[in-house]
Amino acid sequence: MKRKLQVVKFGGTSVGDASCMARSAQIVFDIARESSVVAVVSAMSGVTNRLIEAANRAGSGDREAGSTLLGALRGQHSATLNALVAREPLRRSVSHKLEEILAEGQRLFDGTALLRELTPRTLDVVSGLGERLSAQLFAAAVSELGVRTDAIEATELIVTDAFHGGAEPRMDLTRERSRARLGPLLLVPDVRTIPEISYREAAELAYFGAKVLHPKTLRAVVPAGIPVWIRNSFAPERPGTKITAHGRSMGGGVKALTAVCDVALISVGGPGIVGVPDVVGRTFSTTAEMRADVLLISQSSSQNDICFIVSSAHAQLTVEALRREFAQDLAHEVVEHISVDPNIAIVAVVGENMRGTPGIAGRTFNALGRENVNVIAIAQGSSESNISFVVEEKSMKQALLAAHREFSLGAPT
Repeated sequence: MKRKLQVVKFGGTSVGDASCMARSAQIVFDIARESSVVAVVSAMSGVTNRLIEAANRAGSGDREAGSTLLGALRGQHSATLNALVAREPLRRSVSHKLEEILAEGQRLFDGTALLRELTPRTLDVVSGLGERLSAQLFAAAVSELGVRTDAIEATELIVTDAFHGGAEPRMDLTRERSRARLGPLLLVPDVRTIPEISYREAAELAYFGAKVLHPKTLRAVVPAGIPVWIRNSFAPERPGTKITAHGRSMGGGVKALTAVCDVALISVGGPGIVGVPDVVGRTFSTTAEMRADVLLISQSSSQNDICFIVSSAHAQLTVEALRREFAQDLAHEVVEHISVDPNIAIVAVVGENMRGTPGIAGRTFNALGRENVNVIAIAQGSSESNISFVVEEKSMKQALLAAHREFSLGAPT
């Protein structure tokens, strides 16, 4: 059964002080028992008005207005943090983030006072400092109750036009960015930390969407066998995940799942390409000229069709280049189609112990079948540590949940 998503909004009075914020955090905690939650918070009561007033004074040349206010906000938010969070590592981490936001505010006030000019753009940034401070506190308060949280600033999600002071959101771009940023946090509710994985497993996860690690990160440490730790700065007392040469078995073949969207499926095909020399070579040399990174390749055994995945950003230019390359073949119907499907996602089932473990692929696709998830393409490397498959983007969460349940990845280690 799909887990519901609830979005809740708390105004300034609901996060006005430590006791109000604690009550609101408890509401989120209660909802989180049954649903995934996105909590939207305002600045603490009165903070935005005080920021705007101080910015206007700085625009008149008052060099002390910003420093005085930021000092008061530092004391107010620090006191609230101390009242809400008992864990010293978490408190220290959040305090550092608060200081970064306050330091940014100080630079804005100093520049405004020096120029004696408050631009609409600067006022927009100053006006949003209160929400940014409040979001850090609120995420920490919910985390203190035992719910996994991530503080996300609105600028990471919302795209607007350039009319500062009265901007309108550009909804298509905002939806796209929000889906990319929030989607991985909401896909599977009962996730857990993997104690230890191998370099190969980490590389597979990074390549197919795990955000915490870039695919190239491990290149320097692999030859020397240096272990790498992935830790949570909000909870540094937790052990995190250790990346080593061989990893550690968890009693089953599959160790983790990952997924990536914002990709497109390009297909080159038709019965006429059977036996035509160098179709594959021409396809991928043209794709390489567009500097498009190919994430997955699949070809039918009849050779009637070649399909591959590139990022959405490169898809259209790649298709146009391929149509130029195969223009004569298309005209003579040797190649019947060069098409693109932007509404897809890749799901990867990862585990080094999958190699030599019978039935992993069968269990994976049986689980998807039970949930009526249609598989568009499949790929498995010779290392057998990864089975990747392509589904409709709208089915990505359902596919992840089905595989997650099938391999009991939410069970404690």
